[in-house]
Amino acid sequence: MSGIFLKLRLKMFFSDPLTGVGVDSYGDYFKEFREPQYSLNYGFDLTSTNAHNVPIQFFATGGIFVGVSYILINMFILHSAFGAIKLASEKNRPIIVTIFA
Repeated sequence: MSGIFLKLRLKMFFSDPLTGVGVDSYGDYFKEFREPQYSLNYGFDLTSTNAHNVPIQFFATGGIFVGVSYILINMFILHSAFGAIKLASEKNRPIIVTIFA
């Protein structure tokens, strides 16, 4: 079933890769981009309002700039966390790890 949803999200992203389908519009476009077989397998009333995966949600609804920004922010936080843990004294290291966890 996840393969079906991945195709759906990729279709949604590639329909407008720069801006996506619009923030908080995933549910509005779900029925438009889903496979025709989806309704027969899962019912006509079953729909989804979110991608259930944050990076994919941002790429599908916000486009390439929002998706890449999200990934870069997370990489910056991870880099900062490792730097802070490395520089912390042995006594303060558990506190720093707890904060970033």
